[in-house]
Amino acid sequence: MAESLRNPPLAEAIFELQLKPTAGWDWTVAGLLYERFKDEFSERGQALAVALPGLPTNQPVMGFQRVQLKRPDGSAMIQIAPNQLVVNHLRPYPGWVSFKKLVLAIVEGFLATGPRLDPTGMHLRYVNLVGPLPRQGDLSAVLTVLPQLSGPLMRESAGFYQRHELIYDQPKGVLVLQAGLTVMEKGPQVVLDLDFVSATNGAGGVDTVEALSTWLEEAHENVGAAFRAALTDSVYHGFKE
Repeated sequence: MAESLRNPPLAEAIFELQLKPTAGWDWTVAGLLYERFKDEFSERGQALAVALPGLPTNQPVMGFQRVQLKRPDGSAMIQIAPNQLVVNHLRPYPGWVSFKKLVLAIVEGFLATGPRLDPTGMHLRYVNLVGPLPRQGDLSAVLTVLPQLSGPLMRESAGFYQRHELIYDQPKGVLVLQAGLTVMEKGPQVVLDLDFVSATNGAGGVDTVEALSTWLEEAHENVGAAFRAALTDSVYHGFKE
């Protein structure tokens, strides 16, 4: 099990479920789901969003409508779109056990409105903000995954971005590791984005909530191990204090 941190750098945790067009989805799902969760997710909204090939998941562009159910404090949100369910959690993050319990409860409520659990894909994604850096461009103080530069390129960096797609067998899928530099009010910070994406053939075996629970645990274990490996010892241990 991934280690629990006292002061995690988490900006957002995301679970996304993508269903086959034959899974029985229609727009009545959004209203029925709101009725089930309106005591906790009482605020309703809408957004235009679609995931297009070649773009990171959840990146908003013009497209189909997405219904949003939000907590009044803005800490968590349910998003419903055609054949898609997304659970977002911002700070304060309650920890993995509580987040997984929330995801499974929402999925169970979603399935109770009519759709079948017949996924084409699943994402478990953690977006972290680490910093501020000791000085701008000092990436080696934070990351073990660094740009390989040499010669005249070895100099202070005003910004960088890199992406790795790592293949996993348990569960079958790809962990998309993205790291970049962003400038915040307190100074430059590293964005560490870890997104475990199920393989298409691997998602087909998740046809019950129990199977989804197992997938979530395994995906979270992989994300946690990647998070630990991507950070230097001093930075990681600082999150435990």
